[in-house]
This record gives sequence, structure tokens and C-alpha cells, in this order.
Amino acid sequence: MQAAENPPAPEQRLSRRTLLGRTGRALSVLVIGVLTSPAFACSRLPAANAITISFAVSEYRLILAEVRVDDRPALALLDTGGATGLQLASTLVRELGLAVEEEAGQRQRLDGSTRRRQAGMVSTFALGGFRRERQRFEMVEGDIERIAQQVGTSFEVILGWGFFSQWQATFDYGAARLELREPSVNGANAASPAAPSSTETPLTLPYAAAAGVPLVDGLIGETPVRFVVDTGAPFSTLDRGFASSLPAPAGRETVPYRGQQVPLDVREVAFGDQRRAVAFLPKDLAALQPIGAVGVLGNSLLTQHRLTFDPTRSVVRLA
Repeated sequence: MQAAENPPAPEQRLSRRTLLGRTGRALSVLVIGVLTSPAFACSRLPAANAITISFAVSEYRLILAEVRVDDRPALALLDTGGATGLQLASTLVRELGLAVEEEAGQRQRLDGSTRRRQAGMVSTFALGGFRRERQRFEMVEGDIERIAQQVGTSFEVILGWGFFSQWQATFDYGAARLELREPSVNGANAASPAAPSSTETPLTLPYAAAAGVPLVDGLIGETPVRFVVDTGAPFSTLDRGFASSLPAPAGRETVPYRGQQVPLDVREVAFGDQRRAVAFLPKDLAALQPIGAVGVLGNSLLTQHRLTFDPTRSVVRLA
């Protein structure tokens, strides 16, 4: 998860009603330390093997959905670029009276700051028709609250790759809905075909997730590039130092973001035998070096597509 550099701070907080259309995104999250088994590995969907959840894409290209934590409603950021499964705001943890204990490792953001991790258990967690009893959660003191203050929102939950990696998850940006299906080796639970959101030929990319987030490979010119596929990032970004070693970008475009016009460098990226023009925000991404990535494919690109993660084949499809 990450954002445009130095966005202006909003002057007031936004109400829950306004939030879905007026929220922003701050710093990218990585977990440094030992990665435990996915917290949702034993979870199951309802008998129909599929659920659909409505979400809102904010004007800042973030995905937000309603969840319930111990039957209390809360707003969640849907973030495939975060390694954790379920993260709760520390204020929510205290409000619900949940016990936590220390975890190994630290959480690091792209600004280099680190914070200790704690974990606990909620009695119930629900997202649409998905419900789990005794769900493990992670907490980093003041972490979500800090992001909320920066972007002027009040979301209290982050759902990360530790959750989404367990399902065939489709982010249908055009329809503003998330589809979760049980993965199946014989394709019995495959999503029904849908019209592509983009007029371009669909991309099907192998991903690796050993680092705890989905990573895909491409080429810029003759230079290999590894990207995080991050639904929690408003922009696609490229490490500034890495970008300076490349030939000049093919062009430049600007996009509106929080009352500003943000300049993006347009570069041609080869994914296998297909090439795509991708607009990148240059940014310091040194914190991604431990996982071998130098860039992020964020919502400035992803919102143009219907995005499906297929854990059975370890591929992500942009249609």
C-alpha cells in the first residue's frame, strides 16, 4: 500500500457516509520477519462456494468494503499489497476489549519506519457471506490510525494478501464488486466468463507469493522488473533510483489526485509476449528491495481491468 508523495493533509475528517467517495492512501506496508502460515488457511465459503461483496472505489482509487468484527460494523481497506491477513486498528482492539500478545518481526513502511507487531483473536469476522469463528488478527499500535489521520478517513481494518491468497478472488472494478470462490484444481468453481473491462487483449501473468505478496515479472526495454500487484495502491509506482538507470520514458501524463495534478512517467512494459504502456509515479521504493521488487502495479492501472487471482495456477488475469 502506498500513495502519491507529500499529498496535502485534509483539513477535516470525513463522515462514514462521505468516506466511501473521499478517502486516500498512504504508506506501503511490508512485514519484515518470519511469515507465519496464512491466517485464513482453514476458512471456507458458504455451500454455494462463491460470494459477492459490494465495494466502493474512492475518487483516490482505493477499495473499501464493510466488514463485521465481533458483530461490530467497520470499514476495511482491501489490500493485496499487504502481507497480513487481517489487521485491526489498535483503537478498535481496545474498544472491543481484545487481548493481544507480542509477535516476531516488525512491520515496515516505505518511509523506512518500523513498528512492533502484536496479534490476537476475535470471536467472529465476517465479510459479506463469508464468516469465520475465532479469527486471528494482527495489530500494530497506531498504524491504521496514522494512515487514517494522513488521509482524513476512519477505516479500521485492512484485509491483505494473507486473506485473498486463499481464494479465487476477482476484483470487478467496473461493477464495484469482489467475488470470492473456493479454488478448485478441476476448475469446477471457476468464475463465469465476463466481458473484459479493457479493450486490450487480456493479460495472464504467473505470480510468485513466497514473499507474502503477489509478485509478477516484466521487462522495461531489456531490463527485468519485478512488481507487486497492489489493490491498495492508488498509483503504479517505480523506484526512482531504478527508473533513473532506464532510458527516458516514452511520454508523460497527469492524473488528478486530491486536488492536484500528479505527473506520471509512461513506459512500455513487456509481460511475456504482450506489451503495455503503464504510467508510473517515481517514488523511493527501497523498502521493497528485500523482496526483489522495484515497482508496484496499482489502481491507476488495475481499475481499467477485471482483476482475478487464481491460486490453483498461481496466475493473475487482467481482463
